[in-house]
Amino acid sequence: MVMQMARLNDGLAMFDAILIVPMLQIAWTFFSIFTGFIYFEEYRVCTAPTTISAAPFELSTHMSLIFFLSFLSVVVHCSASDFPSVHLFCFL
Repeated sequence: MVMQMARLNDGLAMFDAILIVPMLQIAWTFFSIFTGFIYFEEYRVCTAPTTISAAPFELSTHMSLIFFLSFLSVVVHCSASDFPSVHLFCFL
C-alpha cells in the first residue's frame, strides 16, 4: 500500500489526476489479475483455446482504455485558441 501511494504521489506530480488515477487503477487491476493467475495456479486448468482467446482480449481492452483516457486528457486540456492549426491533438 505504501508503494502504491508513492506511485500515486509521483504520478500526480507529473500528470493531471484525470489521466493518472484511472491509469494506475487499470495497472493495479491488471497486475492483481496476473498475480492471482500465477499464485492460485489457474494456468493448470486453462486449456489452450481459452488462454489464447482471453489473454489478447484482456490486454487489448486495457490498452484501449489507456488510449481513451490519454486522448480524453489531451482533448480536455487543449483549446483551439491555444493551438489554432491543431484540431484533434495537441501536446503540452
